[in-house]
Amino acid sequence: MGRRIFVVDLGLDRVFIYDRDDVGKGLRDTGKYLLFPAGAGPRHLAFHPRMSVIYAACELDNKLAVVREKEGEYVLESILPTLPESYRGENTAAAIRIWNGLLMVSNRGHDSIAVYSLKEDGGAALEQIVPTGGKIPRDFAVMGEYVAIANQGSDEITVLRMNPGTKLLEQTGISVPMSRPTCICPVSP
Repeated sequence: MGRRIFVVDLGLDRVFIYDRDDVGKGLRDTGKYLLFPAGAGPRHLAFHPRMSVIYAACELDNKLAVVREKEGEYVLESILPTLPESYRGENTAAAIRIWNGLLMVSNRGHDSIAVYSLKEDGGAALEQIVPTGGKIPRDFAVMGEYVAIANQGSDEITVLRMNPGTKLLEQTGISVPMSRPTCICPVSP
């Protein structure tokens, strides 16, 4: 997406698109935006590493939206759930990450991570919804085969492991006490 800046507006159900202005070091409004269904509440975005595909974690309707750029326009291609169909409790989708052909979205309330495989055409398919082992997973980071999760509601960092054979997340039993963690920022050694 190169020179573009995407600004999420959860309340308006839109993502506004700007171009970087190298001359004035500012932003230029392109007049383009991504429009989501009313009440979706796009929160965070992830960008496909090789294609013009954008993935949005929609906080309010607990969906993953797949948006594709086609001939300079952005088209909402598909909407996938982040929760099991049977779940009826409170939830808000939060963080989104892409790693090694997978896309993950955290669920605050259901206290889980939804894992999707990325298809060759950039689409996504739900593979797994796994408990985080804590409450209110606000953020997470993928570090090699491990996923560290900031569980704000249970005051802990929990760790899941990616099984290299199945590419599914598994419980490790690892938990570290931490006062109200909200962000995971890996640091290179």
